[in-house]
Amino acid sequence: KKAGNIGAIARAAASFECEDLRLVAPRVDPTSRSSLSSAKGAQHVVHGAGEYLSVAEAIADCDAAVAFHVWHDGLDVRSLDDVGSLLRAFPGGRMDASMDEDEDE
Repeated sequence: KKAGNIGAIARAAASFECEDLRLVAPRVDPTSRSSLSSAKGAQHVVHGAGEYLSVAEAIADCDAAVAFHVWHDGLDVRSLDDVGSLLRAFPGGRMDASMDEDEDE
């Protein structure tokens, strides 16, 4: 709902060397002044972001995807070391078998 949030997400993603930002039905202009100002050094991520009509369309060419949503009361805080653990920890989380690697690695 706020353009600044897009910029903040782009900045956070860039901090982890993730530059493939995919926006699903954004409600604001991703390249607005507020968004670009919040991106602070990651404006290239905002400018390169793809816009999609659905989550299915946004992740169609991905081998793996992780999504986060609003916190729910009663959800236990856990320390997670890998994506597989993350997906198994949340109710309704799904994990593709190809991501379930040997945990000894």
